[in-house]
Amino acid sequence: MIEEVGTVIDVQMRHEHQFIKIATQVKSTCGSCHAKDNCGTGVIARALANKRDALWLPCEESVAVGQDVKLGIPESMLLSASLLVYMLPLLTMIVVATTSTLLLSSYSIEGEGWVILSSMVAAVVSFLGVKRYISGSTKTQFEPHLLAVLPSLKTRVDCIDVNIIEP
Repeated sequence: MIEEVGTVIDVQMRHEHQFIKIATQVKSTCGSCHAKDNCGTGVIARALANKRDALWLPCEESVAVGQDVKLGIPESMLLSASLLVYMLPLLTMIVVATTSTLLLSSYSIEGEGWVILSSMVAAVVSFLGVKRYISGSTKTQFEPHLLAVLPSLKTRVDCIDVNIIEP
């Protein structure tokens, strides 16, 4: 289970269920090596370092704005989503390029441009199919789940007795 801690930034009731908006900080491990000043990846990581993401999740427990929560997503779901988004369009493009090359050569047609065009169209169609599949009914399986509401460690001071501070 890959876990992340986020902060509750909004709480709303929708159809008798509580939903919380959670903000998480985008983290990057890049930029910690000795080549961080000369590395292009380190420059990009520093530029995106303060980016925050937010998402709505249902919550049955009582939470307050500013309270921390622990989110989690199973590794198998993350691997499945990565394969769908990255590997399926790539494999589709390779299969269509190979098939179109064989078909064009069997008809004695020289057309490298047609192979490139057909494989790019197949990759775009594959991306759109994956997008439609993920946004469909199986959407919740690729979302993180609320694992725990962490206790608030922030203390609030209502008043300070000035006489205690003076010597």
